[in-house]
Amino acid sequence: MMAIIDLRPSAMPDGRVALRTVFQAPAVLSSGMLPFMASDGTIVTASPHGYPFVSATGGRITVFLRTGECPLRSWNQETVSHVPNAESARQAVAAIHKAVHELRSALQPRMRRSV
Repeated sequence: MMAIIDLRPSAMPDGRVALRTVFQAPAVLSSGMLPFMASDGTIVTASPHGYPFVSATGGRITVFLRTGECPLRSWNQETVSHVPNAESARQAVAAIHKAVHELRSALQPRMRRSV
């Protein structure tokens, strides 16, 4: 299986979500598939300022992916986002895992054609 995106969210006990972008193929941003809405309503899109982060607004989780403008030196560097509480953080992590899996599945046919 070819690597497309490896995004690792984790819930923190104080209601924050830590997000590490281990790998993200350039085709994720250039695919034309963003913003992507997962089956549960979670949205995956490009970050407006480069940093990857998570937002929980109105009960909807939005994952903002790292872009070329990101000033982080390392791909594996963690960013932390605040959500309303610890339960929301756990729900956000589950939603992020599902949304990234669905995005990866949707991107795979496109990636195969471009190789």
